[in-house]
Amino acid sequence: MPPPNLNKRPFDSISTSALTDVSPIVTMTPAELFDLGLKLFYGKGVPEDKKRAYGYILRSAAQSNNAAPNYLLGHYFAEGYGVVAISLETAMKYWKIGAAQNHRLSLYELGRRYLHGLGVGKDQLQAIGYLDRAADLQHTASMCVLGCLYAKVEGMLDHKKAFAYFKRAADLGNAEGIHLVGYYYSVGQGGVEKSEETAIEYWERAAALNYSGSLHNLGRRYLRGQSVVEDKPKGIEYLTRAANLRHKSATFELAICYLDANGVPQNNEQAFKYFFDAAKLGDSEAKYRVGWCYENAIGVENDNKLAVGYYREAVQLNQVFAMYRLGCCYAEGKGVVKDEAEAFQNFLRAANLGDASATQKVADCYFEGKGVAKSEEAGYEWLTKAASAAAKAEGSKSVPNIAPQTRSQHHMS
Repeated sequence: MPPPNLNKRPFDSISTSALTDVSPIVTMTPAELFDLGLKLFYGKGVPEDKKRAYGYILRSAAQSNNAAPNYLLGHYFAEGYGVVAISLETAMKYWKIGAAQNHRLSLYELGRRYLHGLGVGKDQLQAIGYLDRAADLQHTASMCVLGCLYAKVEGMLDHKKAFAYFKRAADLGNAEGIHLVGYYYSVGQGGVEKSEETAIEYWERAAALNYSGSLHNLGRRYLRGQSVVEDKPKGIEYLTRAANLRHKSATFELAICYLDANGVPQNNEQAFKYFFDAAKLGDSEAKYRVGWCYENAIGVENDNKLAVGYYREAVQLNQVFAMYRLGCCYAEGKGVVKDEAEAFQNFLRAANLGDASATQKVADCYFEGKGVAKSEEAGYEWLTKAASAAAKAEGSKSVPNIAPQTRSQHHMS
C-alpha cells in the first residue's frame, strides 16, 4: 500500500510547467526536487509516474539531510512499484536514516516492521522503542499500536497504560483512539468508570470521522435500543455505512436484518448479497450462511455444489454450524459424493464443539453403524451428551445449526 502523504505543504510550491521544463534540474533545491517527486508519485496535477518520481526523490535525498525523501525511498524498496527491485534490507536502511533524524513516520514504519517481523526478525523491544519515540513526536497511529499492545499482549497487559495511549491519540483527533476510549468507557476498564453514555459520545465522534468500528457499535445499539432510544432506521444507516467501509461484522449483521425484516423490509436477495460480501471479508459465519443460502435457495438459485464449497471454507475456520451441514451433505450425497465416514467426522467435530444436533447425529451413527463401527454403548453415551447439549441450547435460547441472529463482537477490532 502507498505510504501516507508526507508533506502537509500545498503542491503549488512548484509549477507543473517545471515537469516539462528543459531547464537543468541542478538549479532546483532539494525541497523543490522532493515536491516535484511527490507530485509525480501521487499524480497531483499531473499523470502519476512513480518511475520519474523516483529520480527526483532520489536526487533530493542525495542533496539534503531531509528525512522525508529517505522515508519515501524506503517504500520504493519495500514495494518496488515496478521501478526498483524489492529489497527490504535497503528499505530498512532508508527508514533508519529517517529515524536517526526523529522522523516520526520512519520511526513508526520501523516499529511496525519489528513488531510483526516484516522484512526483519520480530523484536518487540525494538518495536516498542521506535513506537515510543514516534508517539513522543505526537504520532497518533503509534500511540494506538502501543495502546493495543498494553491492552492485548500477554506479559504486557496494563489497561491503564493502554487507556492513556488511546486517550492521547483521541485528544489529537485520531479516530481509532477516539473509538477505543469509547470501548474502555463501555466496559469500565483502564481506570475509568463504566459509562455507556460517555462511550456513545466517543463513538459518535469517531463515527463522524467514518470509523467503521464505531459505526458498527452505534448501529447495533440503535437497532436494539441498548443504552439509547431505539431507532431502527438510524441503526440500519450506521450499519450500512460500516458495511460500505468493509466492516465484516456490520456487513453480516446487515444481512441478518434483511433476512429477518429488522429495521428494513424483508429481502432475501439483499440478505444474500451482504452474506456474500461478509464472506469475502473472511467472516466464517457468513461463509456458512452463503452455503446455507445456496442449499436452500435463499435469495439465490439452489446450487448444492457451491453450498458444499462454502461449508468447507467455513469449516476450515472452525465454524460449527458448517460442520454439521457439511456432515449432512456427505450423509445425503447432496452436492458431493455420499461418504458416511466423512459425514461422521464432520458430525463429530461439531459435536465436540457442543452442537446439539451434531451430537445427536453422532449417537445415530453409532447406533446404526454409519461411518463408524456400530456400538450401542457409544451410542447411548453420545445420546446422553446430546440431551445435555440440547438442554443447554434451550437454556441459552440458541437455534441449532442456524446462524444466531446476534453474536458477540469484540469492539476493539
